[in-house]
Amino acid sequence: MDDDDEWCLPVASAVSQPPVASAVSQPPSLPRGNSAAALESPCEKDCLTQEEFCRLKLKWEGKLFIDPSQTSLGTWLSGRMQNGRFLVFCSVCARLKDSKDGSSRSTAWATGFQPTVRSFHLTHVQRHSSTCKVHKQAVKDYLKALGLQSEGPEDESCFLNREQFHAAVQKTWDGCRKGHSFRSLADDDVGSKSRAGRLVEVMGCACLAEEQEFLRDSDVLALYQDVRAGMLCIRYSAVSLDSQLCRHGVLGICHNAGTKSLDLVEAMDKVIGSFCTLDCDSGDMDHELRQHICEHAEFLQADGASDEQLTMRFAEQDLLTNVRLLDRDPTHAARRLLRNAWRADPYLESVLDQYITSPESMTALIQYSADLKHLFEVAVLSDDNAPFSVRNLGWAAHRFDSMTRPLSRFIVLFDSVWACGIDVWNKRKGTRPGERAHSFLSESSAESLLQLAMLADGSAETLDLVRFFDRETFDSASVAETLTQFKHRLDTLFVQREVLQCPGHTTHIIALLRAKEKTAVLKHGVLKVLGGPDSIPLDLIDRCIARMCNWVKLVYARIAAEFPNHDLVNSMSVFNLGDSLEAAEQTGNYADTMKKARQESLLRLSQAFGVAVDGPNQQELFRQYMNLRRNALHLLRAGKAASNAEAWRLARSKLKDKRLSHHPTHLIDVVLCRYQCLNGFTTSGVEQSFSTFVRTLGDYRMHMQPSLQEHLLRVVLAAESSMSKGFKTICEQIWTLRFHEFRKTIKDRFRREPSASSNAKTETSWQNQRRSALRAAAAMSYRTQLGLEMKVLESLAKDARLEAYARDHLLQTEIGDDGEALCQDLQARQSKRKKQEDEHRRAFEKMRRLAKRPAMVVDASVYLHLGNAQHALDDMASAMTRQKFTLSEESEVLSSDYHVVARLDAAPVQARLAAALCGTALCNMMYITSSGKDGTCIANKRALSIQRRIWISEPFLLEKPAEADLLLQAISIDGSNWRVVPEQTWLHHALNGGPMKFLALVSTEEKDRQCHITL
Repeated sequence: MDDDDEWCLPVASAVSQPPVASAVSQPPSLPRGNSAAALESPCEKDCLTQEEFCRLKLKWEGKLFIDPSQTSLGTWLSGRMQNGRFLVFCSVCARLKDSKDGSSRSTAWATGFQPTVRSFHLTHVQRHSSTCKVHKQAVKDYLKALGLQSEGPEDESCFLNREQFHAAVQKTWDGCRKGHSFRSLADDDVGSKSRAGRLVEVMGCACLAEEQEFLRDSDVLALYQDVRAGMLCIRYSAVSLDSQLCRHGVLGICHNAGTKSLDLVEAMDKVIGSFCTLDCDSGDMDHELRQHICEHAEFLQADGASDEQLTMRFAEQDLLTNVRLLDRDPTHAARRLLRNAWRADPYLESVLDQYITSPESMTALIQYSADLKHLFEVAVLSDDNAPFSVRNLGWAAHRFDSMTRPLSRFIVLFDSVWACGIDVWNKRKGTRPGERAHSFLSESSAESLLQLAMLADGSAETLDLVRFFDRETFDSASVAETLTQFKHRLDTLFVQREVLQCPGHTTHIIALLRAKEKTAVLKHGVLKVLGGPDSIPLDLIDRCIARMCNWVKLVYARIAAEFPNHDLVNSMSVFNLGDSLEAAEQTGNYADTMKKARQESLLRLSQAFGVAVDGPNQQELFRQYMNLRRNALHLLRAGKAASNAEAWRLARSKLKDKRLSHHPTHLIDVVLCRYQCLNGFTTSGVEQSFSTFVRTLGDYRMHMQPSLQEHLLRVVLAAESSMSKGFKTICEQIWTLRFHEFRKTIKDRFRREPSASSNAKTETSWQNQRRSALRAAAAMSYRTQLGLEMKVLESLAKDARLEAYARDHLLQTEIGDDGEALCQDLQARQSKRKKQEDEHRRAFEKMRRLAKRPAMVVDASVYLHLGNAQHALDDMASAMTRQKFTLSEESEVLSSDYHVVARLDAAPVQARLAAALCGTALCNMMYITSSGKDGTCIANKRALSIQRRIWISEPFLLEKPAEADLLLQAISIDGSNWRVVPEQTWLHHALNGGPMKFLALVSTEEKDRQCHITL
């Protein structure tokens, strides 16, 4: 083979090639370096042949490119015959010009070596390109000579080009939203685990930047907050007057927020400040954005817990300046329709406890035992009449909302539950599960099962209401209509007794019990018979229906208290277009009633949101509303809008394109903007965010940096499932600012994964069939009575009315003659709240003060009350010399910083008076000698600021003149609130039960006679 063989590198036409003859014509030098292939001492039989080398080179060349991003340059691995031997070398290192010190040719790969078959492995060869600095420098020089630039990343922050960056961002985005770890994302597209973390940080900052920009342009904000396990999470919804677009998002999270209301207010302030800070490293806060959020946050919501409500009131006073509505979460209120009302009836509570909620119930027995769960599953599969198959009854004691599922499954699959109970009793006699199964079999009755089935029907209807509120997209204009429909369905079921005819749990259990007798052999051979043709007489049905009618009455009262007519969210029904679609054919009284209701709701909303509607403005508001309503109704009927909110927004956009002089919307815009903001006004999104936190972070990410946690959660909770072009542009800008510029463009492909779908029938289809049959039979009329829990509901309704009156949400017609009474009740409530809040603040400040121990002050003045204790004086002398204390004279006793005594329990009266009256510290010797690390110190920092009125008796002046003189000197100090009063003033307050700030100093004789109050 001649000198010009295949190992030569490709050249560019415009670049002259450096000479290579000198590099290859020299005899091979001794191999140097740490390469295993180069250090092998070959013999003729073990040497790598040219044929074997060509085979391995063809196999490995895809992994040994000069530049992996520019594959056209080929591989650096080359070989040639020289002096009868086959040498292997690196073509890039061989072309490198010699440096002055000769270090560029210091490796055997540059001069060539003869490897053995045993040592020539891919890992040894790859080690040269990955670890050799000479090779890396040679590649850079070679690409520079060709006029090219390396596309390979020099560090973890580099990306090849924008296309690769977009592919990596897209893959990281999809992986994070699916719950993948950073380690699983690390591959050829993304890079290492550290780079995946950087990408998450960039995407989180991009999400934050988009949210900041949207909130900066918004005019109305609603904040929802909740606390779980010491973590405060705040979500928001924001709307601008111009676009009327509503956006929901995470304002931020705060770890270790605390549980006290004032701590939560401080945590809210931190969350807002963190949201307004894009670059956490620099810590530069956008104060204008923070002020904008505090001024435009008009709606606050939390759950019904007292500490959460107190936090919102403190936030309204100290942080947010323009709050118009403090509200309790409607989802929790809907849950209370079941929980509180069922507890009000002892029989209903006992039935639930017997079958579902008790730890001794059959439901809990099946749920928490793997063996019994298998028995139940076998019983369900063996039952030909079971409409669906399940493994358990779906009971979770920590979630009250899960009550509907075990109730429904228990009734629908009662035959399987009964068979499972018999199996457990027969196979587990003498054990606790066997006794619990025996109790279930013996205590089951037709009346309790029928009552349980009615509870299941009522619970299923209430769950529909809870699910309506339990999402951030519910339409606030449909709240009143949804509540009305819910009451109609309850009235249809129980008051009009349609529960006995409509397909559901009640009809299912009646048919089940009447169809066949169910038997079981109990203890001592007693035969238990359940069911039969005559097992459910009419009087039993009447009793069960009467209890459910009482429950309906309580539900109506709680709805009136939790969702009053004067509530702003209820008043948003003025924007509901569904009633117009249903009643388009109705006229007369109905139309007049609807028109009057809309006018009242509009007046209430405009009054609450500061729209001037006096005189001509009121008619103009109604005209703008009707003009916009007609257009929105047309869009909804034509199918161009899918919801009320979208129809109103599109109608306003349509009018905005025309001349505003003919179609003004400036008055209705203010109310419409609040309507868009109050859509999804619930804390359910916060609770769902907490669930996302647990699912996303897990145990292995709990030690992740809090800032990276928040970025990851912003990516996971982002509303858009796919990234927009603008979002990718923001990611590019943040990446280039923080890490590295992009390089030349090459095109890559990215993959998509198919999505799975299933159309199998489930339990939900059975529930939907039952609901459809129930809604087909709607009617209206009810009459029942029950007095339990009415006082609580009346109190709630009264508080809601007072809150509406305080915030000017009540119309004058609703106030009527009760204005003076409402004003008095409001003043009483405000006074009570003010007193509670002041007590809360004082207690909080007291805890803070007690938590702070007085620090030891160097260069302080000390007065000694040690008497003639010589050893104590010696110890004090050494401590004072070491800590630079100064000893006070007799005339400076009041101005001394510390009064030192041998023992606090034996402190002289002079020391106690001097410390307590002048606001200084009283401590023992150990505190001084230990530099404040040990011992006891009593600080009287607020002594001078406390108001005290003292009467000094003449016998006290004669008996203790030194103490009296010290007292008079302390009272005369500047800034002291202590005053001396005559005996008549002190007696007046003492005899009339005055506060303890009126004190007296008396002699020992007067004290023994117990004639005076002493200090």
